[in-house]
Amino acid sequence: MGDLDVPNCSACLNPMQPVVGGWWCASCGEALRAPESPDSLPDFQIPEGIFGYVPPRLPTLIGKVVMLAALLETKIEGLTSSVDNATQDVHGGRGFAVNSTAIKKRLSSYEANPAEQAFSAEVRVLLAEIEDVLEDRNFIVHGVWPKSSDFAWWGWKPRRKSKTSSRLDWIEGRTLTPEEFIETCETLVSLLDRTQRAIEMAGSMSRRP
Repeated sequence: MGDLDVPNCSACLNPMQPVVGGWWCASCGEALRAPESPDSLPDFQIPEGIFGYVPPRLPTLIGKVVMLAALLETKIEGLTSSVDNATQDVHGGRGFAVNSTAIKKRLSSYEANPAEQAFSAEVRVLLAEIEDVLEDRNFIVHGVWPKSSDFAWWGWKPRRKSKTSSRLDWIEGRTLTPEEFIETCETLVSLLDRTQRAIEMAGSMSRRP
């Protein structure tokens, strides 16, 4: 590695020393990770004999839905704590349905004035929209995607028994385009922003007994 390749430390400006995976500053201990080429990163391709052809974008978009929805559920746990007196560890891991019920129950105490009434109404609308997008998440994550092209993907999953109207109605199937996956991701991002604002708004109000 030539001298021109060695960066200076951003903290003390001294030249850094090359180490495995990047550079290290002997003066202050600052570390810098070397940039990695996408081609050098480990990867895994699903064998075609399992699903048939799997478009490269499909696993990527499924993963983005998973990551965004997981963060949204964590935010809901935070919102539950913000309208309740319990800490977040009490509400953590309980799932959206349980926390949504707890939030709605607590919202009845947030109706003492017009500002609190508006907050309560806004959060109830937010929870309904989150429930809808998490239904889409459940289908995307738990669905099997055996028929795919570069332009449309068909998936199916068994329906929950509570949503099955007959013995012949036990499968839910959908055809989704990449654009519809992206729309789901954009919806999740929007709901994350709105949930964070709701957390901040709840934190600015008086704590309830």
